[in-house]
Amino acid sequence: MNGIGIVGSGIAELHLGLLLQQRGIPATIYSDRAPEQTRAGRLPNSVARFEYTRARERQPGEVFQAPCFAAAASRQHAAAGR
Repeated sequence: MNGIGIVGSGIAELHLGLLLQQRGIPATIYSDRAPEQTRAGRLPNSVARFEYTRARERQPGEVFQAPCFAAAASRQHAAAGR
């Protein structure tokens, strides 16, 4: 396998790149901005999660998992025999 190309550098793309890296899969993120431009600019997007959403995500059996927590969640489910 040569690796995976990810187009875009938003939150979803960066989380995907991080998850792939943690799993040992090579990934390259392609963006229309240079790193210097990204660092010098404002945040292009952000995520706001309110307490009721966070509480729902913590409920047992909840299907949704944010990408950065997916690996930990799958290990927890495996340990619990789910």
